[in-house]
Amino acid sequence: MPAKKKNITEEEWTTTAAAEPRIKHPLTSFFIFRNTSWEKYKDESAGLSRKELSKIIGEAWRNMGEEEKNKWKELAGQDKERYDKEIELATLNKEKIERGEMLDDESGKADSSKSRNRGK
Repeated sequence: MPAKKKNITEEEWTTTAAAEPRIKHPLTSFFIFRNTSWEKYKDESAGLSRKELSKIIGEAWRNMGEEEKNKWKELAGQDKERYDKEIELATLNKEKIERGEMLDDESGKADSSKSRNRGK
């Protein structure tokens, strides 16, 4: 039998969401192609279901040459770099919060004027 889900209050939900912002995972080259091409293929293939349209886009991807796919792979690499930077920043911020340092709202960096005076 599956575990029973815990009902949480709205306050718990917003507190948890605010404390741990979600970082969007990087997209693969195919999904970047799919998201970019969806409207174009949708307009060209009016009246098709989402499933049929997805098959057409998948077929277009499979028939695409490696040289053209490299453009999408480069974009996926850039998205992976963005993700890695966001994960690194979130990790640093979490560590600073755990040490009791205040964060500058805009940059996410420790604000030395607000941190504790140590040794004085």
